[in-house]
Amino acid sequence: MKSNNDQCLEISEKRKTLSDKKIRQLALQKFDIELALLHNEQVKNQTEVLKYLKQLEGSSLKQLSRLTGFTVNKIFRA
Repeated sequence: MKSNNDQCLEISEKRKTLSDKKIRQLALQKFDIELALLHNEQVKNQTEVLKYLKQLEGSSLKQLSRLTGFTVNKIFRA
């Protein structure tokens, strides 16, 4: 039997994630808005905030959906 260096389904790097608290803090610092109140903002402002949150390394669409109350599809399209 030959030995090899196959790494089938091996995950070499742990994925970086941001906590909900950290995402809320970043949004509050940059836009001075609570994510739970994002529904009350104008659509232009909502889109701007969602675009910023999406580009954060370690945030997921599902997490942003939970924090903002918007659907995953709306966040994806922003």
